[in-house]
Amino acid sequence: MSIVVTTKDCTALSDAELAEMADLGIEHVPGYDIGYLSKEREEWVLVTDAREGSKLRGYSFCTLERIGGTPCLLWGLASVKRNARRDQVLKALVSAQFRRAVLASRRCPWHPLPPRALSPALDQARRGNSVPGR
Repeated sequence: MSIVVTTKDCTALSDAELAEMADLGIEHVPGYDIGYLSKEREEWVLVTDAREGSKLRGYSFCTLERIGGTPCLLWGLASVKRNARRDQVLKALVSAQFRRAVLASRRCPWHPLPPRALSPALDQARRGNSVPGR
């Protein structure tokens, strides 16, 4: 079966999903109980979960922030069920969160221009001419 990764707002996280997350960590140390997970739900903005069929295989709390104007992905609590496919689950969680960070950085109106757009200004600077606007 394939691993399906979804990201949603933490406020949309139900108590049944929190219980499922708590059950995931029961087998290994540290196991997170429902009380701790509900506090994490209030602290973080997004939750990403990985499922194989209908079974929860891993989750991660995260948020997108701007640090000095630069988009940044902050990771919080994460847990992956120990099984033969745990590396695939972790890679799926990581790639989903990195994808979200890249998409957030490309939506910024002040994001750096691609190199082709800068080439006329770079050519002028190489020739010793002043660059307009500097």
